Amino acid sequence: MATAFKYVQGDTGPQLKFTITEQDGSAANLSGATATLHVRAAGETTLLFSRQLVFLDHGNSPGVAIVQWAEGDLNQDPGSYEGELEIVKSSGLRETLYDKIKIKIREDFA
Repeated sequence: MATAFKYVQGDTGPQLKFTITEQDGSAANLSGATATLHVRAAGETTLLFSRQLVFLDHGNSPGVAIVQWAEGDLNQDPGSYEGELEIVKSSGLRETLYDKIKIKIREDFA
C-alpha cells in the first residue's frame, strides 16, 4: 500500500513534487505538455478540485513537476482523499497515472 501524503486542513503547503518518467525510467520530455492533479474524497465520484502542475526548468530538472496548492484546496473535511495525475503531451497524447495518489487531511486545531 502506498504511503499517503499528509496535510493539515486549510494549509497551502508544502508543495507536492512528482518526477515523471517514461516506462524505461528516463525522465519524461514535458516540453509543451500539461499535467493536472484531480482530487476527490476517497471512495467518492465527485471531483473536489483540479490543480495544474508547474514544470520545473526542463534543462535542470527534466520530468519534474510540482503542485502548488491554492487557497482552499486543502480546506476539506478531515479524512482520506485520492488524486489522479493526468498528463497531456504536446502531441495531444493523454496519459493518466494508473495508481491513485493517496492524501490524508487532518483537522487544524490552532
